[in-house]
Amino acid sequence: MIQWLKDRHNITSNRLHRDFSDGFLMGQILKRILPDHVELNNYPRRNGFKSKLYNWETINKNMLVKLQMKLSKNVMEKLASSRQDTIDVVLYKLMTVEKEMYENIKKYAAQESMHCIHNDIHCDVVSKESDMDVIVQAPSEMISYLTYAEVKTDLKKSCKSLCLVQEKSANLENQRKLMDECINTLCSQIAEMCNSF
Repeated sequence: MIQWLKDRHNITSNRLHRDFSDGFLMGQILKRILPDHVELNNYPRRNGFKSKLYNWETINKNMLVKLQMKLSKNVMEKLASSRQDTIDVVLYKLMTVEKEMYENIKKYAAQESMHCIHNDIHCDVVSKESDMDVIVQAPSEMISYLTYAEVKTDLKKSCKSLCLVQEKSANLENQRKLMDECINTLCSQIAEMCNSF
C-alpha cells in the first residue's frame, strides 16, 4: 500500500494516520482517480477535530459513496482523531477499488473498444453497457464514462431537436412559397379586373 501511494499518487508518509486525518490527502488521491468529480478546494487542510470530521463527512458523501466505499460515522471519527490502522483499512479498500477500475478499463479496451484516427484526433469508443464510472480517452484529456454518456445523451437530444426545427423550417418555407403564389395569383387577377373596367 505504501508503494501504491508513492508510485501512483506521489504521497510519501511515515505517519499515515496523522497525515490523512484532515482528509486533504484523500481528496488528492480521489482527484487523480475521478478527476471530473473532485474539487480539491472542498477538502482544505484542517486542524481541529470538528473541521477534520467535516472534511471526512464531505468526502464520504460526495466521493466515497460513488465508489461504494461509504464510511460509518465511527470510522470517520477515528480518521479525524488520527487513530492508527484506520486509514490503512480505508486506503487498502481504495487501492483495491482503483485497481478494479483500471482492470475494467483494460478489459473494456480489449473487448469492446474501437480505435479510430481521423485528422490527427484519436478517440476510443467504449460500449455504453457499463453502469460504472470508467475513464474514456478523448482528444487531449481524460473524461469519466458517466460524463461521456451524459454528453452523448444530450447530443442525441439536441440532434433530435435540430431535426424537428429543420422540418418545421422546411414546412414554413413551403407555406411561404404557397402564400407567395397565392398573392401573385390574386395580384394578377386584380390587375386583370382593373384593366377590364
